[in-house]
Amino acid sequence: MRKLILNFPDSVPIEQVSLEFVQGMFNRMAFGFHNYGPVQEGFPEPHDAIKNLKLRLKKYRETANTEWLMDAANYAMIEFMFPKLRGAHFRATNKAESPGSVRSDGSRVKDKTEDKQTPLRRKVSTPQGHKGKSTAASRRKSPPRANTDFGP
Repeated sequence: MRKLILNFPDSVPIEQVSLEFVQGMFNRMAFGFHNYGPVQEGFPEPHDAIKNLKLRLKKYRETANTEWLMDAANYAMIEFMFPKLRGAHFRATNKAESPGSVRSDGSRVKDKTEDKQTPLRRKVSTPQGHKGKSTAASRRKSPPRANTDFGP
């Protein structure tokens, strides 16, 4: 097994990302390689990554199974790697260009200062099957649900 090294700023807690989710993406891409062949042979033709991404989001909404989110993320990555959209490109954008984050009440916020100024009034529930623990220390105590080891 190969080990991958990812860079992440020391100033940001590792809990900002889910290693379980990233490992799940990798596991599913490996499975897909053995079942369907090399990704570059299927994309951007004859398959459509964006249609597959939307289908996986629909399945997530229907089943609440978070595995579909890993698949959706993989299809977003595949579209990034082998874009079907004519003129697709990467250009880093700034906060002014961002659509912001949509809150549960439908409003949008651009940053944490704006978010704190307009508190959400209703309680947001934790997705079924996930532990809604509030501290990083309490999250680390629970065993991982998937193999998050990136190698020996």
